Amino acid sequence: MTLRAAALLLAAAVAATAFPAAHAAAAEAPGLLASLGTGAPAQANCTSPGPLASQWLEVTNLLNYTQWKSQPNEDLSTVPDPAPFPWSLSAEDTKAPGFYSVCISRSTSAPEDCEGDDCFVYTEEWDVEWVEFAKLDCFGAYPALGSTNFFNPTPAPGNISLVITEQCKNYYYSSDSGYPFFYSITDEWGNKWALQTAQSNLTTEAEWDANVAEAVFPPGWSQVEKVALNSTGQVHMPYMVDGKCVIPVLKDSLFNTWHAYTYPEGGLTSDNSLLTAVGTSCEPLDAQYTMKYGKQSSEESESADGAASAPTPAPATPASAAAVDRAPAVVLGALAAAAAALLF
Repeated sequence: MTLRAAALLLAAAVAATAFPAAHAAAAEAPGLLASLGTGAPAQANCTSPGPLASQWLEVTNLLNYTQWKSQPNEDLSTVPDPAPFPWSLSAEDTKAPGFYSVCISRSTSAPEDCEGDDCFVYTEEWDVEWVEFAKLDCFGAYPALGSTNFFNPTPAPGNISLVITEQCKNYYYSSDSGYPFFYSITDEWGNKWALQTAQSNLTTEAEWDANVAEAVFPPGWSQVEKVALNSTGQVHMPYMVDGKCVIPVLKDSLFNTWHAYTYPEGGLTSDNSLLTAVGTSCEPLDAQYTMKYGKQSSEESESADGAASAPTPAPATPASAAAVDRAPAVVLGALAAAAAALLF
């Protein structure tokens, strides 16, 4: 085992012990997934704040798979790439045509009955302010089950990667975005997905057309189509179940991001559902997942690229609503990250 892989193994192992709340939440994911047939789509309790920035940055905490989004007008040049453990730069996104705005009713770790500013959890890293907006519950692939994971997420042509997320937000699609349409694809069960973002800085309709035309989806899926929009537009809402806001998200073979905007009758675990087809190969995301696949990814990376360079010292784990109650766990988590920083 390489030093880098050993460090990640140690860090994730300590994290699994040090962060029982995060691990317990991930352990509950199968129960959440099993209950997804009992919910219904409903708008999050928020309204559009106006046009979304064209680009932004997202990071993921690999100890608990919470996701954090940069705030508008932040200078992102200070963010290290690659980010030090436990962070991962998960997205540097450009919003797709038609995607006008998004509103977030609350951070995932905020209580359901929160009010006002208490509904949002913030942290500052690398002189950038971040807001917690999502939690990733499980990761899978289709139709080649298990062919991708969070650390190697881009699927081969003819496949997709699926992430079940918790996000209390609405997506607003409108011609006010500058485009009178959005891109949509229909899966083999008749459920529809809207193009949300791309990893490339595309600026014209022709560039977007070429991008989506190059992506190869699974057999039985429709061709990508353009859905007409007016200024009234469409609101794409989460699937609400047990007080949680669930949004299935997929990545295509070009790593474009699509979210579900229609849901199967009978819920996300019904027979006419992508999640049902992926089944138990949609693995819960937690520190043990990081230990399993991060170690594998580190070894593959070192095999391809040689010895890894030393990273920037690891930052503190972001605060959450229960941070005070978990103070000893935070200290242990920092020790785990420091161990990784010494050996990576």
